[in-house]
Amino acid sequence: MKAVLYRVAVASMRLLAPWPLPLLRAVGRAFGIVLWHLARSRCEVVRTNLALCMPQLDPMQREALARAVFVAFA
Repeated sequence: MKAVLYRVAVASMRLLAPWPLPLLRAVGRAFGIVLWHLARSRCEVVRTNLALCMPQLDPMQREALARAVFVAFA
């Protein structure tokens, strides 16, 4: 199973390598937004970690930071 995932990952990178960087950034941003809405359990982990690590931020600031993290690291 790991070999199949590896091959899919390599094939994806080879497919995306010739694309212009601004297009790749847009695709990554869209992927991050989709993940934000679909990966609810991971969002809760991010929210909990931010609440523990940055209690000085108000909830709206933590929510904005959590969303930005998901979009940036997609």
